[in-house]
Amino acid sequence: METKKLTRLIIIALGAWILIVVLCGMRVHAAESSDSSTDITGVIKQLDADASALEDAKADSPVVMELKAGDYIFVTGETDGWYQIYYRGDRMYVDSSVPMTDIDHSAEIAAELTGQQVTDAAWIDEYQMQVRAIKTARTWRIVIAILVVAFIAVTVVSTLKNKKNAKEV
Repeated sequence: METKKLTRLIIIALGAWILIVVLCGMRVHAAESSDSSTDITGVIKQLDADASALEDAKADSPVVMELKAGDYIFVTGETDGWYQIYYRGDRMYVDSSVPMTDIDHSAEIAAELTGQQVTDAAWIDEYQMQVRAIKTARTWRIVIAILVVAFIAVTVVSTLKNKKNAKEV
C-alpha cells in the first residue's frame, strides 16, 4: 500500500516538473501600441536664402533656429503668410516670402523603396525561419522532458517492484 502512495507521489512530482518545463518554454509578447505614431504630410523644399525658423507664426515670435540657404525643410502647411515646417523633430514657422525651391525626388524615392522592399522581404524570410526554429526547439524540449520523466518513472516503479518482490521472497 505504501508503495502505491510513493509511486503516486513521484508521478505527481514528475508531472508538475513537466508542467513547469513546458510553461517556462512559452513566451508572452506584448502588443505594440500605435498611439505614439503620428503621420505628418507635406512637401520637401530647399531654401534659396537664409531664413529664421520661429516658434510661432508671428514676426515677433522667438527665433528657434537659423536656417541656411541650401537647407532642406519639410513644409507641412501654410498659415497667414507663414510656412509651418517640421525640421529635426520640431515644428517651427518660416516666412513664406523666403525664396524656396520645390524638390521632387520621386524617382530616387521609388528606387529606394524598391530596394527597401527587397531588404524587407529578406528580413521577413529570416524572421520566419527563426520562428520555425524556435517552435522546433520548443517541441524537442518537451519531447525530451517527457522521455526523461518517463525514464525516471519507469526506473522508480521498477525499483519499487523489485524491492517488494525481494521482501516477499
